[in-house]
Order: sequence, then C-alpha cells, then structure tokens
Amino acid sequence: MEGIRLRTRNMKKFMNFRYFTAGLLLTLLQACVTAPGSQVSWPAELPPLQYYENYYSHDEGNQLVQTQDDYLKWVKRYYQGWAFYSEGWEWLTAKVLSEVEDYPQRIRLKVKMASIGRRISAEWAKNTDHRAINSQNLLVWRDAVKVSVKRGEEENLADKISYDVDQLLAGLIPPNAIELDNYFPDAEKTIAEDDFAMDDDF
Repeated sequence: MEGIRLRTRNMKKFMNFRYFTAGLLLTLLQACVTAPGSQVSWPAELPPLQYYENYYSHDEGNQLVQTQDDYLKWVKRYYQGWAFYSEGWEWLTAKVLSEVEDYPQRIRLKVKMASIGRRISAEWAKNTDHRAINSQNLLVWRDAVKVSVKRGEEENLADKISYDVDQLLAGLIPPNAIELDNYFPDAEKTIAEDDFAMDDDF
C-alpha cells in the first residue's frame, strides 16, 4: 500500500513538473516572438475579429507592451496550434465532439466548447505579464479534456472548466490553482495503469 502511495506521489510530482516546464517554454517563446508585422487575414472559423479587437482595447496596460497584431497572432495560434502546441482548440474540440454520439449532447457541448475557447483565447493571447490565464493552464485543460473523453465525462468537465475560467478572469483564483487533480484526482493513476500517454491522440 505504501508503495502505491509513493508511486502516486511521484507521478503527481512528475506531472506538475511537466506542466511547469512546458508552460515555461511556451511563455518564453510567446514573449520572444513579438514581431509586429501587418495583420494577417482572419480565419472564418474563429470567433469574430471584432470580439478580440474590443477585448484588446480594454486593457491599456497590455497595449503598452503588445501590439494588436501580435495579440491576434497568438489568438490564432491558440485555435490552430503551432510548433510547440500542436493541438489547438479547434483540433481538440473536433476530437471531443467526434466521440459524442448523442446529437443534442453534441450540440450542447459544441456551444460550451466554443464559449470556453473564446474566453480563454482572448485572455491567454495577451502579454505574459498582463494575463490571468497562462500556458500551464492550457496544458492542464488539454489533458483533462483527454481524460474526460476516456471516461465519457466531456460535458461535466466543460462545465467545470467554464467555471474555473470565470474565476480566473474575475481574479478570484490564481493561475497556479488550476491542476489536473481538480478535475480528475486519480488521473495520474489512470495514466499509469492504462498506459495512456497524454501527448498521444485519443
């Protein structure tokens, strides 16, 4: 029994270190890649461009350190993925919806995922010193979504993530309060027993 507890603690430490290092890498890269450039065309499948322009305009402090073009670039990367975060929100949403057979539930989940993605992306795309949602949060939510699909708890998880996003945006909880244990306390054990690699497809 003690061996199981020790293995569980070690797995949790490993997962936390993994989120920290990966999140730190994303943060450093986001801080470095800030070429202003000209605004690129806006993908039709993303939320309206005006939504993000308005969101950007309401944070004067962030405007001092980040151009609007740079901000919009990171919004696109959130949805479409990039070299260091290949599983963008569009891909993740599509994978989740493909696993839900019940049509009414799939429609509800699609609406919830769209709302969550819009709120997360608008805040995360800001400069690292001016945002309430960080890259480590994205990695935790990605893994939580994958576990939810394994267990058929997609909609329940969407509600929990939506609540946490609102809490973060309201400044009621810090970004480091977001952990995989909050959603699935035994997720590390599940990963170890089922040989479920978080970086793989479902």
